[in-house]
Amino acid sequence: MRGIMSKSAELEEIRHKLSSIDLLIESFAQFDNGYNYYEEYLEKMKDILTSESSIDPEIPINFISFFKQQADDLELVLGIVPIATKEIDDFWKFLDFRIEGMGEYKNFKQFLEKLEFGHWFAEVKSLNIRKEEVLKYGEGEEDLKDMNIIEFDLIIRIYAQEKD
Repeated sequence: MRGIMSKSAELEEIRHKLSSIDLLIESFAQFDNGYNYYEEYLEKMKDILTSESSIDPEIPINFISFFKQQADDLELVLGIVPIATKEIDDFWKFLDFRIEGMGEYKNFKQFLEKLEFGHWFAEVKSLNIRKEEVLKYGEGEEDLKDMNIIEFDLIIRIYAQEKD
């Protein structure tokens, strides 16, 4: 009786394993059948990623437009200057920019988040933040005391794949 129960348990375990293998085979078969469909959309996604993350080294208009838009949206005073770098990366092309500005700390923080989660592959090379003292400006002085105004400058590197 014990032998029969032991062999039954082993048989049940083997059935579960076979069932799992059958499901795996079915999944692979479905993927194989839809490979052309997936390949087409994966290629489109790759093209979108490449076009969105690519930056024109000669005239980075889209990238600079991003900064102008963020300056308006977040009420920041931003200045951007391309920096000539001598470093060479064999795989990626890149551009370095110095960004100087002033504004409320919370807005600057949002700006950095948008840069981090934006279209481009970006690396912050250096970041300096200085608290700006709010001087007496006359009327509305109470409102200005609550503001956390900072001056900042950062150097960022934007990586880009070459377009074919």
